[in-house]
Amino acid sequence: MEMRNFERHDWMQFAGAERTADGQEPKIASFENEKKETMTVLIQDANGLQVHIYDTFTFHDPDVWDLEMSNFLAAGILAKGLTEDDLTPENLPKLGFTKIL
Repeated sequence: MEMRNFERHDWMQFAGAERTADGQEPKIASFENEKKETMTVLIQDANGLQVHIYDTFTFHDPDVWDLEMSNFLAAGILAKGLTEDDLTPENLPKLGFTKIL
C-alpha cells in the first residue's frame, strides 16, 4: 500500500494520530473497493497501524481495526506490503489486527 504524509484535512479527520517521539509524521493511504461499497483508510502512527472501513453511503460509524506496533519503521514496512485484499474484516485478524470499534 502506498502511504503518504498526513495533510491538513487528514489531521482534522484523524486528530488522534500521533507523531513519533523523534517527530516523524503519521502516514495514510485509502482506497474504495471495486463495488464502491466501502472506503478503507490505513493509518500509520507512533502506536502502529489502524484500519478504518467506512460504508460509502453513510461514512458514519466505521469499523476500526488496530495493530499495536512500537516500531514506526517496522509498521511502515508492513503497511507497504499490505494489499487491498489484506485489508478486509475477514483477513485483518489473520494479520494480528484487533477490532476496536
